[in-house]
Order: sequence, then structure tokens, then C-alpha cells
Amino acid sequence: MKRLSLALAVAAVLLFAAQAYAQTTVVLGPGVGAGRTVYHQTSDVTLSASNTYILTGIYFVDPTYTLTIPAGTVILGDSASVLCISNGGFIQATGTATNPIIMSSAKPVGARRPGDWGGVVILGDAPTNQTNPQIEGGIVPGSFGGSNPTHSSGTFQYVRIEYGGYRFQINNETNGLTLGGVGSGTTIDHVQVSYSFDDGFEFFGGTVNATHLVTIGETDDGFDTDFGYNGAIQFGFQMKDPNFWDPTDASRGLETDNCGNSSCYSTTPRTNPLFSNFTFIGPKATDTTTVPGGERFDYALMIRRGTQQSLFNSAVIGYERSMSFRDYPTYVSIDTAGSFASEQIKVRNTSFASYVGTVDSVEVSGLTETIPPSGNNQKHFVNSWLNRQGNSWGSTALASRNPSALALVDMSSLTAPDPRPQTTSELATAGTSFTGLPTSFTTTSYRGAFDPSTAMSSQWTAGWTRFDPQNEPYLVGANGTLNLHNAGWNIVSLPRFVATDSTVGTIFPGTLSSVVYGFNGTAYNSIGSTGALATGPAYWAYFPTTRTTAINGTSLDVMEVTVTAEGWVLIGSPNGSVRDLNSDGDADLETFTGTATIADVTSRVLAGDVWGYNGSTYETVNQMNNGRGYWVYVTGGTFPVRIRATRTF
Repeated sequence: MKRLSLALAVAAVLLFAAQAYAQTTVVLGPGVGAGRTVYHQTSDVTLSASNTYILTGIYFVDPTYTLTIPAGTVILGDSASVLCISNGGFIQATGTATNPIIMSSAKPVGARRPGDWGGVVILGDAPTNQTNPQIEGGIVPGSFGGSNPTHSSGTFQYVRIEYGGYRFQINNETNGLTLGGVGSGTTIDHVQVSYSFDDGFEFFGGTVNATHLVTIGETDDGFDTDFGYNGAIQFGFQMKDPNFWDPTDASRGLETDNCGNSSCYSTTPRTNPLFSNFTFIGPKATDTTTVPGGERFDYALMIRRGTQQSLFNSAVIGYERSMSFRDYPTYVSIDTAGSFASEQIKVRNTSFASYVGTVDSVEVSGLTETIPPSGNNQKHFVNSWLNRQGNSWGSTALASRNPSALALVDMSSLTAPDPRPQTTSELATAGTSFTGLPTSFTTTSYRGAFDPSTAMSSQWTAGWTRFDPQNEPYLVGANGTLNLHNAGWNIVSLPRFVATDSTVGTIFPGTLSSVVYGFNGTAYNSIGSTGALATGPAYWAYFPTTRTTAINGTSLDVMEVTVTAEGWVLIGSPNGSVRDLNSDGDADLETFTGTATIADVTSRVLAGDVWGYNGSTYETVNQMNNGRGYWVYVTGGTFPVRIRATRTF
């Protein structure tokens, strides 16, 4: 300890209260790269917003147990990972409008894509019209559904789910948020799904109600209902990105089925949810938006296979085709056509603007405009159906109207949309009706999801949603991060290489040059405001007040310092945490000379002697955290030697 004591004596001249703080990275599940390996949570688990979590494998919360996720928690999905709440398990995910829960891709800024991970699956005990159904053929374990319509799976609110929907194989994909047999006792509100590689939201049976849902950039359907789902949903916003669609299927706004084949059109409970105050934006959000060739965008609304789903007080904009009724084995009350004719399917007080083209805006297979039909495979405009009871139905379904006909404020940017209707537009003035809808619904005077008289900064999407998730810095693998430094002395390091400008004045703006110091092995040297910080070493820095520092650059998985002689070295930590993987009580480092010889750090650094600073004194550590710096002592062997800290999860 003499060497350490000597170093402490030198450092004591500089060091007084405070510490550098950065988030710890914690693995959930069987481990990074585990793919579809199932992991069972067999006790109650509470996460911490102070950590960044890496979700791995198929993380399955077993029956009777609860996963609690507090506001502000960040969970990043490894490839093929899925968060699944079993039938009988519980999730308590309670974000806030100013501090949402974030579930996103673990890939860096610029590299995120739909399907980077598998999204969230919640299973419950409410009725379905299937026997022991499983999600996507059993890829996610555990059946769902039962006889308890009021069953609760917990709470899921103010949550963002980004780049989920992993494709395990063709026609076997998870979605952004998949709900199987979830009961009405479950709370689901203020959830955004972004760039899912299948549907944004899919409801397989169940009775759960929901409010304030957003899905953007999904490759398949924005909303999908199946297996007898009966619930009520108000306020939803769905927006296609014209550059993303399903290469093997049609990409729609809303798709609904009673089940997947004609043999179960009449099974009960029938799929019969109520949707109100939805804004569906297709791939042509403006009159001048271009859509790439080869795209597979389709109808905004696909109603088929015996369903009885209804839509009220909504806006459907920018799809090639507005609505299709399909599947008519016989003209009887059990099929879609029968429900259409008997008014069990309702589309009321809803405005359509399919963009100008050569395709029908509304398709009804098997029906003429005078009911009953005279034959199958007929396609007709059905303005007469939408309005055949006069203005009481109040819908407008013109065959060819560009998006400008419904006068949204500004849809020129996918990353900063303003989907409010202008105050004089049809959506603001044509009228609504809430007759027959749940009393829990909020009565509005406007159609669609957004109040035309309220600024976007005060709409229900304000604060917690993001429309440019590709560029959100989530600490691990991102191109930007925030590090919190308390007032006083801190040992700091660059958590990633800053490619453009790593001078002290840029990294720590406003910091006096005399209080940032490096250590050259024998003495401290002032860096100065124009001096550059290197990637690898750590530094002492003094901050007059607590501050948050934004650092931008390209993510590094490895930190390296070259040591030319025996002695104490200040080393930084890479982007993410370096932990005690071999349980020797020491943070795991590697040392090597040249490019061939790699040995455990204990052969070059005194065992147990990786030291951090806790704000008032030194302490040994078994984890190196992002943005902090640490002392290690290098001894023996041939110099120079490089010390390397490799990011682990």
C-alpha cells in the first residue's frame, strides 16, 4: 500500500468533495447473444432508473411474480430479445409525461432498424375465441386467455417501445406491443411504438381498454385485432414512414379479424372493439410526398374474417385506398358482409382522404350499394353506405382527395409532425357523436386524435413521445451521452471518442482551465481550456457546481492506455460498464504487449487494486462505470504495456 499512499498524498492537494456519476449497465436475462434462450423470472424484481438495462433472450416473468419498472428507466434490447409477462405474471411500468420509460434498440445511433429486438408481450386471463393459444406458434412460451374478463396484468403507461418486432421466421414475428388475452383490469395508456418490424399494437382476444396510443413507422399494421378482442380505445395516432413496409405482406393502418381462417368466423366472443378519435396517416402524408417504387402499402382499414369492429370520430389520410370489407363465405349474419349489412360494423363521423390515384378508395367485396349483394368480387364506392342514414352517420369517403383536403397543420416532417387539424377544416367543424360509446370516453367536438385549438406542446403527446428515435442517445452504443458531475473534484474520462473536438473548453464549457489535470505517471499537468482530452486516460476536474455534461462522438467498446514504466495510472472506462466477470474482486481489465500476449490484469496490476473515488475518499471497486476514472498500479514485466478495459454488459 506504500505506492498507493504516495499517490494519494500527491492527489490530496487537488481532491475534495464530489464524485463523477454515470449509469451502470445491467443485464436482464441469460446474457448478450443468447438469442431465443428463455429466461424465467422467478421472484419479484424491481429495476432502477439509475441503471441502463440490456434485455437478453426471451425474458419471461413467471406467474405470480411482478416486474416493476420505475419512471425514467432505460431498457435496451439485444437481438431477438423479448420481454414477456406470463398469464398470471404482472408488470408495473409507470412512467410519467416528463419521465417516460424507454425500451429501445441496443444498437448505436444511425444503426437502429425495425426488428432489432422483439418488443413487449403481455399475456392475461381474459376470454379469447381460441383454445390455449400461443403467441406466433409458441415462439414466445406460455398460452394465454381464460374466463376472467376483468383480469389484471398490471400497469403499462408512459412507455416508448422502439425498433422491436423481431422476425423469427416468415409470418412468425412479435410486434411492438403484443397483448394476448389481457383483461380490463390492466391499465394501458400513453404508449408509443416506433419502427416495429411487424404491427405496432396487436390485440389477440382479451378485454383490455386503452387510451392515447401512438405508432409510427411500423412495417405491417399500425393496429391489429384478432381472436375475439373486445375493448374500447380512444385517442390513437398512426403514421407510416414511406420508406418502411413489410416486404412479404401488405402494410395497413388497421387490420381486424375474428380469427385466421374461414372455419372460425362464427366463433365467440366475436372480435368487436370500439375505436374513437384516431388519426391514421398513410405513406403520403402531404400532397407532394413521394412513395418509393415497389412499396406494399395498402388499405388504411382492412375489416375481414367475421369481425365486428367499429370506428368513430376519426381521420383517415394519405393511403392509396381507404377501406376494405373482405371474406364472405355465405351471406349470413356471421360473416363480415352480414355484419356490414346489419350495421353491426359501424364507421361514423369519420373523414377519408385517399390520395388521387387509379385505385378505389373503398372496397366492399360481395356487396352492391343496394343491400343484399347480387354477387361476389364486386368493388364499389360506398359513400352511400357510409351516409345512407343521412347525416346521422356523418362520414365522408370521397374517392380521390389529397391529404390537403383535410387540412392538417403541418405533416411535412416525419420527425416533427403537427397532425392537428386547422381550426376551419372539416375535421374541426364536421361534427362528432359519442352515442353508444363507453361513458369513459372523452367527448370531443373534433375528429381525429388532436384538438385543433391546442398547441402541440400541450397536446397529450407532449413530453414523453419522440418522432426521431434513431438519434436519441441512450448511453450504450449511442453517439451522445449525458454525464452528471457533482460540485467539487471528480475523476472523469471520455466515455467515447469525440471525433470533432475534444478540447476541454468544448467538453466542459465554462470550466476554468486551471482545474482540469492529467497525470503523466509522476506528476500532474494542467490541460488548459484549449488542451485536448484523450480517449483512454482519466483526469481530475473541478466543477464549481453540479453540472450535466453532454459528450458526443462515436461509441467505443474498448479503452486503452499505454504505460511506459511501473507506477500508478489513471484509466477511463469505455462506453458502458466494465465489471468483475471472473469474481476476483477486481474490475476486469486486460494487459498486453504487442498484439499477441494477453493476460489477466492480476499479472500486471496488483490484485484488488482498482481504485475509484467516492467523493471524499478512495475505495476499491469491482465495476468501472461510464464516464468515471480509476487508479491502477502497473508493475513488473516488459514495458511499454497497454492496459485495456473492454465494455461488457
